[in-house]
Amino acid sequence: MPINVIQGLPHFRMETDAAEEFDTLPHVVLTKGGAWDPSDCALMDGEDWVNEVKQDCDSACESPFDEREECN
Repeated sequence: MPINVIQGLPHFRMETDAAEEFDTLPHVVLTKGGAWDPSDCALMDGEDWVNEVKQDCDSACESPFDEREECN
């Protein structure tokens, strides 16, 4: 995903999707649910960081990426 960094903040160029795109394309979750906490946080420092940020209400999904982060 192309990301522009403007004054230290990441920005994604986005556009509204068509209903067919929403129904057929894979969804990518970029944030966790809940209230926003703007404090600094280094999530990937721990070995089990994925489970540390996962919430009980998050739905389970199979990643289209392998261990090398290449799309299957």
